[in-house]
Amino acid sequence: MTRTRRAGIVCAIALLAGALMNCGGSSSSSTAAPPPPPSVSLAGVWTATDTRSTTYHVLVLPTSFTFRSLDSNMLQGSGKFTLSGSTLGGTITVFPTAALISIGYPVQQGTISGTGSASAITDTITLDAGTATTSLTPDTPNNRTVQLSALAGTYAADAANTASSAGGNLTLAADGSLTGSDPGGTLAGTFQQVAPGVNAFNVAITYTPAGAAPKAYAGLAFYRPGTGPSIVLMTDNGTGQLAGIFTKVP
Repeated sequence: MTRTRRAGIVCAIALLAGALMNCGGSSSSSTAAPPPPPSVSLAGVWTATDTRSTTYHVLVLPTSFTFRSLDSNMLQGSGKFTLSGSTLGGTITVFPTAALISIGYPVQQGTISGTGSASAITDTITLDAGTATTSLTPDTPNNRTVQLSALAGTYAADAANTASSAGGNLTLAADGSLTGSDPGGTLAGTFQQVAPGVNAFNVAITYTPAGAAPKAYAGLAFYRPGTGPSIVLMTDNGTGQLAGIFTKVP
């Protein structure tokens, strides 16, 4: 794998994060100064497109400082952040696609740092593969109030839009129960809205490969309600991912 490709993989995980605490005091009797409070809320859906025409989808939860990222090459990032003033810092886990895993590309742990405001996030991601900086802006059309029941329906993704490169389908009920399949097996699970009206969903999935033991996945999803509504699904099981962009079937 070339260094250019590896740098592209790093860029694929444009994400956010938290700040280092300011450690104050020069004597044992002093008290550490508290960090400044966050200057903005970074909760919501963010997006970016780089010079290679790779698009990034990033979801930040409103209270837990957890985030997920999926790019148009189906590389996924997962992590957690804190925010001190406008300064970002934190950690990230990068999950490669099934195709990359097959040629020996591992799950990677890395760090993130940068700055954030209501209109932009600039973050630097450092992995074994290298370091890259990405700029994100709010994904305004998808930062809207939604109800879980509005997502009910059947969704499908082709090979290019799933991390397994196998395609697949999902059927989501109004109560959040989920079923689906791909050429390799079947799945069942749940969607649970993180807070009323918020376009962010906790996802739990059990995937059962044909002739093999079930595997449990967990993560996040968000809804894109525009023309050709779709769900951006981002889950992992620690060693691999189950993810994709699934478009609603008319």
